[in-house]
Amino acid sequence: MDAVAEVKRRVWALPTSRDTPTKLAASYHLITLEPGTTLPPGDFLLSRINVVNTGGAVWLNRAQWEKGEVRLRWRWFEAGQDSHLVEGGWLLGYDVLPGQSYEFTVEIATPMKPGNYQLELGLVSMQVASFADQGSAPLRVPVQVIRPPPGR
Repeated sequence: MDAVAEVKRRVWALPTSRDTPTKLAASYHLITLEPGTTLPPGDFLLSRINVVNTGGAVWLNRAQWEKGEVRLRWRWFEAGQDSHLVEGGWLLGYDVLPGQSYEFTVEIATPMKPGNYQLELGLVSMQVASFADQGSAPLRVPVQVIRPPPGR
């Protein structure tokens, strides 16, 4: 699929995530979130997220100096806080043309401190723009981190 997208992008001279941030748009669909939204500190969430390129630019999986590479970024926010605690991300496996979809499978460690959190999942074009800044709101999933009962 990567070779086909590359040929189409070059032949049709399509705008890309590197050079046309105003054409970046996505829709997000949370497929699974396991084991759920209540977890102990330092446990792992396994999630599958389907993203659809609803914009007019090709999402690049690789680019020189990483500029324009599209990644799924995750960030933990403590309830009621505007700044995130920690973040990470995943690369695309191939270029994604407008109208195409891509499915991420991600594993994310929960915060070490018990509390109520928001897990934010959204695309970014590295060193260019976040998709949220272009109007595509990220997914926000409430997660409660609790200490397991004694003896478990």
